[in-house]
Amino acid sequence: LRTIPTGLQHGTVTVVVEQKNIEVTTLRVDQDTDGRHAKVEFTRDWRVDAGRRDLTINAMSLSFDGTLYDYFNGESDLVDRKVRFVGDPQQRIEEDFLRILRYFRFHGRIATDPHQHDPHTREVICNTASGLRRISVERVWKEMSGLLRGQNARGELEVMYDTGVAEVIGFPRIDSIDLAGFDDAWHKQQRAQMFSPPALLAVLVPEKEEVLGLCERWRLSNEERSLAAFVSTYKNDVKCLKWCKAMLTSDGMPIHQILPRVCALLVCQGNADLVESIQTWEVPKFPVSGSFLKERGLTGKDIGVVKHELRCLWQSSDYTLTAQQLLEEFEKNRP
Repeated sequence: LRTIPTGLQHGTVTVVVEQKNIEVTTLRVDQDTDGRHAKVEFTRDWRVDAGRRDLTINAMSLSFDGTLYDYFNGESDLVDRKVRFVGDPQQRIEEDFLRILRYFRFHGRIATDPHQHDPHTREVICNTASGLRRISVERVWKEMSGLLRGQNARGELEVMYDTGVAEVIGFPRIDSIDLAGFDDAWHKQQRAQMFSPPALLAVLVPEKEEVLGLCERWRLSNEERSLAAFVSTYKNDVKCLKWCKAMLTSDGMPIHQILPRVCALLVCQGNADLVESIQTWEVPKFPVSGSFLKERGLTGKDIGVVKHELRCLWQSSDYTLTAQQLLEEFEKNRP
């Protein structure tokens, strides 16, 4: 088996099995923590290792013979749809403040009522939320992208605002976000089974500049930022198949980049039926090239201007006109 030393200082290696990466971490115990990083020592005691986990539902283990080792009643919490910290919530959170976001992410997936939280846990979160400023922004987005996909995402966001967590991680004021629009887009994504956290973020935060600011703050990938910007730009206009085809045949953007953005937008708008049509459409090639226009006497900026006009004519013809036909039509309509 091939191994990749991904985090030896924490006892973690990645094992490559049949071209799949499996992360394996040995038993360990935290010796020193600063709310973000931990110095660990290795152990052979499964209970000690389980005791350093964040939530009871994440502290269970299973042997090869199917025996469940559950030291903190994680199984019963799972059955009762409860999300609890292992031991003292304040101690667990102060070991790694990211656990606040992990708590909300799991609560959003498991709990039946997003507003029902243990009072003590909620108080601790209020008192420790400022610690999230010490967490790397990439880790914040990783947790938030998972939280936005959760079935109770809207309710969890509301509680995050109530506890001060949302403000600390960079969200705008609650009166500047669109929770109802977000909830609507979430259910549309769920029905289509096409979840896109950047698209949901673009719907949740109505102002494009604020969306892009969050993307910058949380260091989303370039593709995620571009998708969020695209959805933010076009989300308020109802799109039809003709518009989608025009976007896919526009100049300057490869199909593999624009297609996911168009599909994410359609799903958020409840037009998932158009997604299959777009995904299966064989995108035609624009028949006019710069050299074609040069051969006909055009130079400099005129080539770009005329090429754009010809592309619009081509799209209006439902992509049927040839290069020569487009040029003839252009000359005919020229003032």
